[in-house]
Amino acid sequence: MAIIYNVDIGNWYSTVTGRLFEVISHDTDTIEVQYADGNLEELDQEIWREIQPALSSPPVSALLPFDIENDEDFEADRHSLNDLLGDIEFTD
Repeated sequence: MAIIYNVDIGNWYSTVTGRLFEVISHDTDTIEVQYADGNLEELDQEIWREIQPALSSPPVSALLPFDIENDEDFEADRHSLNDLLGDIEFTD
């Protein structure tokens, strides 16, 4: 049986218990969500109705889609544009 969802990929929702999640994909049978803590779950029509999702704002500390975590070492590797270009002289 095909399921018709009133959801959009990328929207954040909150369950009746306050758990936040983002819709990352959906098809005719299921919706795949990622919770703010990074956990993934596939929901069917019955579960979708049980959790009674409501549109919500994304949490500030949410992980990126598909469990990609923020890397603290990345900050240390950032360079300014001047650092990357060095002493390159641009001419017309």
